[in-house]
Amino acid sequence: MTTPKYTQRLVLEPDNTHRLANLCGRLNEHLVQIEKSLAVKIQNRGNEFKLTGSKQAVESGNFVLNKLYESTADKQVLSPEAVHLLSLIHI
Repeated sequence: MTTPKYTQRLVLEPDNTHRLANLCGRLNEHLVQIEKSLAVKIQNRGNEFKLTGSKQAVESGNFVLNKLYESTADKQVLSPEAVHLLSLIHI
């Protein structure tokens, strides 16, 4: 039996291209890392994100994306290690 797919839309505000680039990482490496850690599919266009997976995975992905985006407000550059640690907490 397969787990039903759950989809949620997330809009990150304010819409800031530098912060979004920091969040996504080079060649979307941070998004890919989150997808693998949480077993969630992430699609984005600008500041709009669509997360698909199990309900728990989507909720965890939503939380992780929000927290990481908040941390970009002070111009902190996100590292793959920081993304990994936050993702691990929400598995």
